[in-house]
Amino acid sequence: MGEEIVLEGLGVAPSVLETIATLAAEGVEGVEAVLTRPVAGLVAKTASRGVSVEIGDDGALAVQVHLEVRYGRPLRQVAEDVKAAIADAMRAQTGHEVGSVDVYIDGIVFPEQDSDRAVMAVLERTRARRQALQILYQREITGESCAQILAQGTYALEGEDPAEYCKQIVLGVEANQPQIDEEIERTSEHWSLTRMPIVDRNILRIAVYEILFEGQVPNSVAINEAVELGKVFGGDDSSKFINGVLGRIAERQEASTVQPTEDVRE
Repeated sequence: MGEEIVLEGLGVAPSVLETIATLAAEGVEGVEAVLTRPVAGLVAKTASRGVSVEIGDDGALAVQVHLEVRYGRPLRQVAEDVKAAIADAMRAQTGHEVGSVDVYIDGIVFPEQDSDRAVMAVLERTRARRQALQILYQREITGESCAQILAQGTYALEGEDPAEYCKQIVLGVEANQPQIDEEIERTSEHWSLTRMPIVDRNILRIAVYEILFEGQVPNSVAINEAVELGKVFGGDDSSKFINGVLGRIAERQEASTVQPTEDVRE
């Protein structure tokens, strides 16, 4: 057992504080477990530090917690809820304030009966977004509409046919482009769409389409996928720029629900 933490004259074993933090975190929607052992998730981890609680130089508690979460709930929202739950529990149980809670998401869990299907769906949508970026890029270079490119089969996708979700994205971007571009223009400080690299602006269009019109795609997923596209296909600063623009658009979107101007699903 570690050295006791003294809270205004009350000595408390670190394990007691860690238990309080663990119970609080495990009560949050979307949390599968507070990790105490190695976990196999989307990204394999060799070790997990679980929960640690220390007292900082300012006298406030500092908590670190490592989680395994359930697929489907936005990761940022889970983390914010965990921070609030731990702070409230510590305050209620010890009367002491928490100065910081650092949340680390080390694994993600799919429902057991649907795990293989869920993983395949995630990978398929990632592939579809890459295809959509290529078709939107081709549209700008050739001047052809996405509908024409799809109908004529002139897409250059390395022998692949475009996935259904790819078609949905490109047709959705095209149908709703004035609204999508307006969102980007009003958010990207000092950067008009015409000044942006073709790749960057089309990555933004894909993600903004998903944020505004795809209710089944969490904002955090749309942003993370766009950032990854920026790392692979964009310039050195693309991913950082894309993340900043989309983060602000997502914050605005949370207060309202936007419907597409027309149904582009087949």
